[in-house]
Amino acid sequence: MERSIRFRLLICAVATLLFCNCGGVDQVEQPAPPTRAEVTLTTIGHLQSGPTGTMMIGTIELMLILPDGATVQAQPDPANNSILIAGSDVVVPTGVAAGTNTLVLATYTAATVGTPGSVAVHLLNPNGFATGNFVKVNCDITPGTSPTQSNTVVSNFAPGDLDGFSIPTGASGLNVAISSITLK
Repeated sequence: MERSIRFRLLICAVATLLFCNCGGVDQVEQPAPPTRAEVTLTTIGHLQSGPTGTMMIGTIELMLILPDGATVQAQPDPANNSILIAGSDVVVPTGVAAGTNTLVLATYTAATVGTPGSVAVHLLNPNGFATGNFVKVNCDITPGTSPTQSNTVVSNFAPGDLDGFSIPTGASGLNVAISSITLK
């Protein structure tokens, strides 16, 4: 009888050690939460043909509305401290707009109570480019922030051709979309 009680106590002790993870089993280290998000934008739709061939995109202006908890690196403009110029690694031409001839100017407006933060993007390429992924926006995110295509919004999309004319947008023209958001 005494042997049966000792055996039961031994089983209970072993079970307790296993279930409480006190038996010397190594803890699995959790990965650090992401601190950056890379938002890739793409143009989709139809570029009209003209007398010299297919129209090319020469300029794009847009506003990227950031989700709560997302910011970008920016410094005050030396000529006007109320304007925040996004860092050179914040908005990066990629895909169809990559190359040395693409000029990007981006300004950042920090979030305030009731108003989300945003990045205004102005892109110029004198050689032009076709539709496809054209820019990546690198954001800093606070722990727990999870930018998605539903809480990160593109607005005020205004593409232009190589001659400075507006490219039609909407159902029969050119549109912009978030092609991916990568957490890093």
